[in-house]
Amino acid sequence: MTLRVRPAAAIRSPGAGSHAQPLPSRWPSAERARRSVAGATRLALAALAVTAAAGSADGAARLLDGLEARLSLGYDSNLLDASASDRAAFASRDPGSLFVVSAMDDKFVEGEGRYEWRVPAAGAARPTVKLAYLRRQYLANSIKSADRYSLDVRVRLGGSSRASARLEFQPTIYERHRYDDGAQPGEPIFRPQVQRRTDWDVGVAHAFTASTSIRASLIGSLRDERPPFDARDRNLLGGEAGVARSLPWGSHVTLDAGYTRTRSRNDPLSPTDLSNREWTVSSAWQARSARLAVALDVAVEVGWRRYTSSDPADATHFGRRDRRTEVVVGISRPLGGRFTSVTRLTTRSNAANLAVGASDEDSFSDTEIESGIGWTPTAKRKTLP
Repeated sequence: MTLRVRPAAAIRSPGAGSHAQPLPSRWPSAERARRSVAGATRLALAALAVTAAAGSADGAARLLDGLEARLSLGYDSNLLDASASDRAAFASRDPGSLFVVSAMDDKFVEGEGRYEWRVPAAGAARPTVKLAYLRRQYLANSIKSADRYSLDVRVRLGGSSRASARLEFQPTIYERHRYDDGAQPGEPIFRPQVQRRTDWDVGVAHAFTASTSIRASLIGSLRDERPPFDARDRNLLGGEAGVARSLPWGSHVTLDAGYTRTRSRNDPLSPTDLSNREWTVSSAWQARSARLAVALDVAVEVGWRRYTSSDPADATHFGRRDRRTEVVVGISRPLGGRFTSVTRLTTRSNAANLAVGASDEDSFSDTEIESGIGWTPTAKRKTLP
């Protein structure tokens, strides 16, 4: 994102002295190399695990029956979710802007591993636990690379009801470099904005018939911004409810609606308030065909966000309303044996009624496409209808 605060030459507060060093355009080379090696090592280990599992003896294969893996290559058209004006400033090398990426788009390698096991039943309850790890490694801009860990627990309560709980953790999400109002003399005035994020949800579902079920869940998120941008910490709490129905010809459709309340920590000395309310509507359609040997997944989500800032001096959020849209299309085909080709297209956009122009969650659009190979133990393969 663009930061049009002062010329790039003034990247340190006054009083830096003659020994001040310029702010590096990326992480230091040693740290950059460490992150790249760590990411490549994780992906290599995932590939090694898949290879070992594929050729293991029957005993080891049974142990790894719950393992699934995916490795894909992708392209991200808007690395920083930058607005049109930000992209223009980057292309023209605007001296009043600071960017730490070499391009606004980039290719990436993404690896994911999942493991599922069924816990022995306790009475009528039959729990299933899933662990997952995902690593996305950008090839030219490793500062945007990220990890995601998740834990998913589902318990069939007997009959037609089940409960679920999910926890997802992302330790480091680089967002952009932002101007630091509290920079002391000699300190960089542009600092990396890095977030640590934890998402969770708990819910229940009940099937009324063999083809129709309803569900409701409580959702939350903790967005912890690293210093010096602690004032941007946010806590989200809300709920979702929806219905799912199986349709003829092996298809399945869902419809959900949700509400989320976001409360921001804020800086008492600044009028900026990130608190908001958001309403969402989403739908998904899944189809499987044995004749065509293909599976198609389509998901659409639209969100309406209203910021609750009450200070007219808050030029970026007072009276602001956003509309957020996301569309995901996935296609998978069996390749034979335990392997499946997986291709996914994701488009996201955000439209604000205010011309923010200050790199503060401005209007943007982004498209990602990735294609790869998934591996699943034969015992877990699902037969297409």
